[in-house]
Amino acid sequence: MKTRFLLTLGLVAAPLWAQPPEPRKSKPAAPPISLEEANKVLGGPTLITLHLKDATPQNIVKEFARVSGVAVRMYYGGLERAKTLSIDLENQPFWSAMRELCTLLGATPQPFSGDSTIVLQPGAAGWAGGAMLTLSPLVSLRLSQISHTHTFKLSNEGEGIKAVSDEHSLPIVGMFLFDPKVRPLSNPMQVTITGAVDEKGVAITSEPAHAYSQMPLMSSLQIPLKWRADMGKKLVRLRGNLKCIVMSKREVWEIPDVLNAKETSKTVRGPDGDEIYTFLGVQKTGNQYQVRVKIERPQALIHPNQQPDAQQFLYARRDVGRLMKLQDANGRNLGWQGGGGGDDAIVTHFAELQDAGEKSEAPQKLILEIPLEFRELEVPFELKDLPLP
Repeated sequence: MKTRFLLTLGLVAAPLWAQPPEPRKSKPAAPPISLEEANKVLGGPTLITLHLKDATPQNIVKEFARVSGVAVRMYYGGLERAKTLSIDLENQPFWSAMRELCTLLGATPQPFSGDSTIVLQPGAAGWAGGAMLTLSPLVSLRLSQISHTHTFKLSNEGEGIKAVSDEHSLPIVGMFLFDPKVRPLSNPMQVTITGAVDEKGVAITSEPAHAYSQMPLMSSLQIPLKWRADMGKKLVRLRGNLKCIVMSKREVWEIPDVLNAKETSKTVRGPDGDEIYTFLGVQKTGNQYQVRVKIERPQALIHPNQQPDAQQFLYARRDVGRLMKLQDANGRNLGWQGGGGGDDAIVTHFAELQDAGEKSEAPQKLILEIPLEFRELEVPFELKDLPLP
C-alpha cells in the first residue's frame, strides 16, 4: 500500500520523476566569483521595458523576445490568437518581466531543446503559483513543491500479505532562474546543503542535492530531505549553496550573409592561450541547416581520449554549440537542434521554425559568443518557514 501526501506550491518545468545526473566531485579549475562581483562584471541584470496596447499575443511575444535578446516562442494551443492584450513593463528584471508576461498570456515557460530558447506553454497554474526568492539581481530561486511519499513494499511470504519495508521520501523541488547575461554551462553544477532545522529544533539531514541545467537560463533543483518520525510541521531554516561555471568575459563574432560566406578565421586570447575559431560553412538540407566551426586550442585541453575534468569541461562540445545563434533577416533565431562532431569540427544543427503562422526565413547571420574567461559562481541560498507535509 502506498500513501502520498503532497503540498503543492506550483509546477516546475522538469518532470518530477526525471533523475538528474550525479554532480562532479572534482573541483573546477576556474577562479571563484561572488554574486556581487558577477553583477558588476556583467553590467547588472537584463532590464525589460515594453509598453504595448491592444496587441495580439504573437506580437507581444515577438516584441518581448526582441527587447530581451532571448529567443521566446509560444505554443498557442487553445489561446485565442486574434484577441488583443496590453502590457506595461518598465525596467523590470528579466524573470520578473517573464512572470508578468506568462500571467498575461496564461502560459508557463519551458526550456526548448538545449539552447537558450524559452517556449511558453498554455497553462497559467504552474507559473502564477509557486514561491519566488530573489537571491541576487542575477539569480532567483523558484520553489514549486514539497512532497512526502510513504511507501510500503509488500510480500506474500508466509501467511497473508506483509509489509517487508517501510520507506519515506521528502523532496523539495524548484528551479534556479538565471539572468540571460549569466547562462551557466551545463556541467558541472554542485549543490551543497549546509543545514536544515524544523520548529522543534530537530536537525533534518539531506541526501545529496542535485541541480541540472535544462537550458542556460533554467536549472532544476532537487533537495531530498530525510524524513523523521519526530519532525515538526515547519522547516524553519534550510541553508545551502550552488556552484556553477559562468562566462565572465566573452567576445561576439558575427558572420553576415552566412549562406554565402567563405571560410574565415578569428584568433582570440583564451583562458589558456591563443585560440583559433574557423567558420567552415553552412549546409542546407530541407529546412535543416548544419553549421560547421573548427576550434583550435592548446592541445592539453582537447585530447580526444581525455575525460572532461577540471577545466576540460569548459570546452564541452554541447556548450560551444549552445553559444551559436543562426538568425534570419528579422533577427529571429532558427531552432537549435543539438550537435556534436569529431576532432576536426564542431557541427551544430538548426531548423526553420513556424509559430502561429510566422515562419522563420532563410538564415542571414551566424552569431557565436567566444568565451574568453570562466569563473566559478557561488550562489548561497536560505529557505525559511517552509510548511512540511
